[in-house]
Amino acid sequence: MYGARWTNKQLGAEIRRLRIEAGLDQRQLARRLDLSPVQIQKYEMGLNALSGLMLLRILATLEVSSSVLLERLWRITN
Repeated sequence: MYGARWTNKQLGAEIRRLRIEAGLDQRQLARRLDLSPVQIQKYEMGLNALSGLMLLRILATLEVSSSVLLERLWRITN
């Protein structure tokens, strides 16, 4: 039903929304994660898949629980 490309794009879009809600720009989030802003951009655009560990690191940095993210993704698919 939903492929990996769709999943990466939706996940990235939610990460972007959460980042903005946290009041951070891509550079600030990248700095906190010791990544490049380009890498954050690729995650947010769904161009690069997120590992489970990286997803957890991003959520922890944004101070968001995984249940919040899963609930948002659930709403998109239903």
